[in-house]
Amino acid sequence: MQTEPEFSDKFLYLDYLYRNSLGSNITEYKTVFALMADEEFKALVPNDENRILDALQMRKSIIEQTGWNIEGPISLLEVIISLCNRLYQEVLSVPLTEINIKPLLSDMFNSSGLISYNDNIMQNSYEKYNEAYTIIYNINNRKYRCDGLGGLFYIPGTTMMPMTELWYQAMWYFDYIWRKKDTNTEIIENI
Repeated sequence: MQTEPEFSDKFLYLDYLYRNSLGSNITEYKTVFALMADEEFKALVPNDENRILDALQMRKSIIEQTGWNIEGPISLLEVIISLCNRLYQEVLSVPLTEINIKPLLSDMFNSSGLISYNDNIMQNSYEKYNEAYTIIYNINNRKYRCDGLGGLFYIPGTTMMPMTELWYQAMWYFDYIWRKKDTNTEIIENI
């Protein structure tokens, strides 16, 4: 019989993901992270099951390091973080120990609209909390514009983002950034 993981392990795991994604001094988006951690990832298009496998591998690695008891379905948060880690390792050839996904997460928060829902704005506001949850729900259920606005990767001129697996969305996004690099070197330097 499976037992429910200890509350402290869940809390420690979420805090670990937060600190390793945004840094130890940043406390601006803990509520958004918690909402994404509570949202079970839905693989609605072919090959997005691979994102679940990446997230499971990330979770397993963290469990091996910490001994925490983390069970249950894979969350949207775990998929996003493991996708960022994989992108940096495979596309940018950055060693796992040197990865800083904060710039890419910032781009995702901008694209989705979550950038407007930091903890100060959401504090004591049920309306803002609901709005942030709706954005997260829409990301997970692929209810965003065809060019990706409202999702994780916004690319002007594209028309198939909700129907495209996350890995290809990310590849198209990096291609878009590299094409813009010629006109704006700050974009790629920030990633």
